[in-house]
Amino acid sequence: MKLLYIFGFFSSAVIASASSCPPPGSSDSQGRYSCNPAHQYPNGQTCQLIDGCNFLATADGGNPIVSPAPGPTAHCPPPGSNDSQGRYSCNPAHQYPNGQTCQLINGCYLLATADGGNDPTSNGPTSDCPPSGSSDSQGRYSCNPAHQYPNGQTCQLINGCYLLTTV
Repeated sequence: MKLLYIFGFFSSAVIASASSCPPPGSSDSQGRYSCNPAHQYPNGQTCQLIDGCNFLATADGGNPIVSPAPGPTAHCPPPGSNDSQGRYSCNPAHQYPNGQTCQLINGCYLLATADGGNDPTSNGPTSDCPPSGSSDSQGRYSCNPAHQYPNGQTCQLINGCYLLTTV
């Protein structure tokens, strides 16, 4: 009987702690990025059970990945869209082409250039830009900066719009 009581106590403690875990793709109050253990993550990162929750950990020693500043807030656009300044919002657990990385900039996860400089969209797209996957009035194809394109084509910011170009 004591064994069942002890097991019941610890099971409910684990359940209680799991219910306070942030959903995958968000950060907890300590800035640790919550992950899905069924997914594969780039750069050797792994999804580890830390303090009863699944958090993204570094390849070296399994330390949890912690945001250098508070995590994204309500003013941040969802991953895959642009903020009011035209900067592309990203998911820190994803890998992006052309050496771009997902960085925490002003409290939001935004795509940054390969050289570690500012985000690639400092003069980002405007409302005059066609949506990704369509053409503008000059017949140029609008693209997504987080995607990789075939045949040496790249997604470049041209006159404030993301357009597909050849190298």
